[in-house]
Amino acid sequence: MNSFELEILIKMANRGDINSSFLVGKYYADNHEYGLAQKYLKPYADKGISNFQAVLGMAYFNQGKIDIAKKYYILAADNGDAFSQNNLAYIYEMESEVDLAEKYWIMAANNGVGEAPYNLGFLFFKEGDYTKSKKYHELAAKKGDRRSIKYLGKIALISSEF
Repeated sequence: MNSFELEILIKMANRGDINSSFLVGKYYADNHEYGLAQKYLKPYADKGISNFQAVLGMAYFNQGKIDIAKKYYILAADNGDAFSQNNLAYIYEMESEVDLAEKYWIMAANNGVGEAPYNLGFLFFKEGDYTKSKKYHELAAKKGDRRSIKYLGKIALISSEF
């Protein structure tokens, strides 16, 4: 987006145009201008609009404000936002909340996030649960994820299930 387009979108956003507010807020978030991103995203995120919540969650996460990011990711994830489900699962994995990571990665996988089955397989591989790891890596491998094919080989070497 060039500066002229941004200027027009800002004027429209300042007049209350929701689509322009999202585009401006996302532009600022993508360019690490988080204060400006929050100005355009937070009012709509706080009204329950999931795509605003998702991008605002990302902005907070990128600032290292994990608790606030999690708040907005949970709101968006519970409204069906697959991006937020996937990112929230990463946060729960970082916090060693395996059950919650699994829950949100399953939701993300069911909503079409292609990397979610691999993420689940990797999570359970790290946890030493090779049965669950195999299950999710097989799903990812069927979709062509080469990383999962490699992990299936590792599981075969470790586990006697094969």
